[in-house]
Amino acid sequence: MRKVPMDTKGETETFLSRNVRLITFLICIALFLGIFGPLSVFHISEYIKQQSDPRVEMTPQDLLTLAQKLPTVRPEDLSGFVGECGH
Repeated sequence: MRKVPMDTKGETETFLSRNVRLITFLICIALFLGIFGPLSVFHISEYIKQQSDPRVEMTPQDLLTLAQKLPTVRPEDLSGFVGECGH
């Protein structure tokens, strides 16, 4: 049997039907970046903040030293440590 050629005269493909894989890929990338993009931005900003802060973390020994001079503790005593000092 001989194959009969299909008559596609006048029928054109649309952009959507020609590029199904591309559109699916772009939707997947958009979903991935929409979900994981903000998470990575927050992690990067936290990492930058940690790297740019030259102050050290307070140790238990530092806390005991500050507790011994409790009535006379000034904000300057706390400013050498990582964290926020409320005024």
